[in-house]
Amino acid sequence: MTMLDRAFTLRILWTLPAMAALAVTASASQTAASAVPDRSAAYYHYGLSHLYEEMAVNAGRTDYATQAIEEYKLALNADPNSALLQNGLADLYFKLGRIREAVSTAQEQVSRNPDNIAAHELLGKVYLRSLGDMQSQQAGQMLALAIAEYEKLAQLKPNDVETHLLLGQLYSLNHDSAKAEAQFKAAQKIDGNSEDVVLNMFRM
Repeated sequence: MTMLDRAFTLRILWTLPAMAALAVTASASQTAASAVPDRSAAYYHYGLSHLYEEMAVNAGRTDYATQAIEEYKLALNADPNSALLQNGLADLYFKLGRIREAVSTAQEQVSRNPDNIAAHELLGKVYLRSLGDMQSQQAGQMLALAIAEYEKLAQLKPNDVETHLLLGQLYSLNHDSAKAEAQFKAAQKIDGNSEDVVLNMFRM
């Protein structure tokens, strides 16, 4: 066992008692019906997933990454309708480079809740990252998908400067200068002193 593994094992041992205490505090109403979310168990597995995720990132260990995903799934079994857990699992897939699963999980969230900001943000990031890796036709499809996500985000976060700037830049890539200018002006109204806003207005 390496020093890193030993440190992680100790951390698990220190953390488990508190998590276990949390897991056994489920209320009588939760145990009365299996359809009721068991949030104590969900938080227990959610906490473990974060510990494994941290180790996966720091140690580059695929086994820890797999365990983090499994803990997320166990958490979702206990609380299947939790947007927090669904978003967390999608984001973990994204961090691990499992893009297809990240997109699938985020799209499932959007189908359940069209106003889920975190899911739209993740999809937007995926499509943005994919733009440079695609052939011309595929890049056009990814651009359209990215624009759709950031249009939705601009509705959900109307006062977010970065969202308006990104959407304006996407419109520029799509050769739609009128819509791009409208987004840059929207960002300017929110923060007229932003250097990014000034630069994008200048490029118009």
